[in-house]
Amino acid sequence: MRKRLYLLLRRHSLTGALLLYILAATLNVYFGNVLLPMLFPDRVVIPDISFEILPYWNQTHLINDLLQLVFIGAFLYLGYKNKFKKFDKYFLMLAIVYFLRALTIMMNPVGHSWSIYENRIPNVVNALILDNNGFFFSGHTAFVTMLSLFIYDMDKRVGRIAFLLSFVVIVLIMVGRSHYLIDVYGALITVGFIGYWLRILPFKKNY
Repeated sequence: MRKRLYLLLRRHSLTGALLLYILAATLNVYFGNVLLPMLFPDRVVIPDISFEILPYWNQTHLINDLLQLVFIGAFLYLGYKNKFKKFDKYFLMLAIVYFLRALTIMMNPVGHSWSIYENRIPNVVNALILDNNGFFFSGHTAFVTMLSLFIYDMDKRVGRIAFLLSFVVIVLIMVGRSHYLIDVYGALITVGFIGYWLRILPFKKNY
């Protein structure tokens, strides 16, 4: 019975990991856009040294959205070439990281990092159903960092380009005030820890 259950889980591991990721993403949206505003309507924007140092540009989120599509396209294309090997592990890592983020969103009820910038485009931001900017930790940073790891795992040359683009995404996040600096830092630490735990990091020889 135990062996049969094990084989069943292995056979459907990709489907299960994908469903877990969808559930985790849904919780992020609900906690960030529904529950948090309801429980903490008067959240305060906190100071951030990066806002004093870096320039500000209010349309970086548009570029970041396009870059994320590039990441997703490269991830799926290389996955197809590699017959989607390890995709169960990849989606499991995505699910775990976003489950953790759903919890940390509720632990950190501060105001949106861009709230004090009047020249940001509010109608565009408010129209985004999946707008989870300003929460700890940065979901955009975590997402592109994880996809960079996965892409590197499948193709080292393309992976190096992905890491470079992920750095561009992080810079744009900060320039657009989409997150506090601690949100970006927290995302990198979390991805590194979970990736090491799952043995997905490319420098690990026995993953």
